[in-house]
Amino acid sequence: MKFLVTGKDGQLGYDFVKLLSKNGIDFDAIGIDDIDFSNLDKIKYFLSNKKYDVVINCAAYTNVDKAEENGELCDIINHQASNVFASYCNKIGAKYMVFSSDYVFDGTKIGLYTETDKVHPLNEYGISKTLMESNARKLCKQTYIIRTSWVFGINGNNFVRKMIELSKNHSEIAVVFDQIGTPTYTVDLVKTCLKLLELDQYGIYNITNEGSCSWYDFCLAIYKELDVTIKVNKVTSNQFNSAARRPSNSMLSKEKLYSLGISKLPTYRDALKRYIKELKENKII
Repeated sequence: MKFLVTGKDGQLGYDFVKLLSKNGIDFDAIGIDDIDFSNLDKIKYFLSNKKYDVVINCAAYTNVDKAEENGELCDIINHQASNVFASYCNKIGAKYMVFSSDYVFDGTKIGLYTETDKVHPLNEYGISKTLMESNARKLCKQTYIIRTSWVFGINGNNFVRKMIELSKNHSEIAVVFDQIGTPTYTVDLVKTCLKLLELDQYGIYNITNEGSCSWYDFCLAIYKELDVTIKVNKVTSNQFNSAARRPSNSMLSKEKLYSLGISKLPTYRDALKRYIKELKENKII
């Protein structure tokens, strides 16, 4: 069995490559230096003489705020490129796994979002992921769509790394407290995704670590793990004034995933502790 991993240089793709290598699985991995994911013809040409059993598409346009002014590019990479990979997988009978987001929802629900809840994205990034979801399932029957949230991994920029950097030259920062979700460690996400791939249970799945918090609470947890003293002020989303609107509630139910017999993921606090340890071991912090 041979895998293809796209977006090998991103947080998620990096950990897929690492775990597939560790498990001795045969795979190819491509990143931005290998192919322009905004060029659909180049993607088609790359796939034209290849035969994979599983395609794990981690390539994505992830700058949510910049997507507001680069909506077309965001759609090409997140949605239209996915269509190419899904069509390829359907044609050759391969499994297709692609990643979506809590941002397909508007955040107005009270409680956890399930896979069957109605989508209503608030921003261009969320729209691109919503369109991707809809078409991937139509184009390839053997598709796993993974909705996740607040991702952090060793190979890339994320909220944890940003808070660490801010603590180096600030005595006081402001963090939003009215957005609630679940931070998710790529290591845990990847392990769970590979377990899911062993099952022929296709469809949409929510996969995050356990627990929930606000960005403000997550920031406090980061500084507690690092034993950093810095004043963190609460601000609302409106006060923060970012280009893209974000859902106030991003909590995702994992009951569908767990009903397959897949073990619960660790809590986000446990994941954060292991992530910071990984950063230190790699001399990143």
